Order: sequence, then structure tokens, then C-alpha cells
Amino acid sequence: EAAGEAVAQAVLDKYLALVLRPAVLEPALRRGFERAGQAARSDFVATVEATHAAALPLLREQTSHLDTGGGEGRAALAVDW
Repeated sequence: EAAGEAVAQAVLDKYLALVLRPAVLEPALRRGFERAGQAARSDFVATVEATHAAALPLLREQTSHLDTGGGEGRAALAVDW
């Protein structure tokens, strides 16, 4: 039984080395996944930036929370210790 397992392991090791070639494929797969991740992030950031830019005029026209000045006196803070 031990001999059979040793042969099976040897066949698996040869298959891994010759067919799957991890020394060659793993770096290529890693680079591919890294490029895909970077592209996805870039697309996400571009979409958020475009959505943000499209929303700013509406926010400026319809709300006041983007105003930079004039906030004094709008809110009162009272701390009662």
C-alpha cells in the first residue's frame, strides 16, 4: 500500500511539474490578477468621480451643506457638565 501511495505521489509530482508548471504559471497568473484588480479599481474610481462630478451641481443648487462659509450661528453647542 505504501508503494502504491509513493507511485501515486510521484505521478502527481510529475504532473504538477510538467503540466501545471507552477514556476511559470503562478507568476503569470499573479500578474494577470494584479492587472485585473488595478483595472477594476481604476474603473471604480473613475465611476465614483464621474458620479460625484455629476451630483455636485445638484447639491450646490438644492442644498446648503456644501457652502464653505456662513456656518457661524447655525448650530449651537451647549455642554452641561
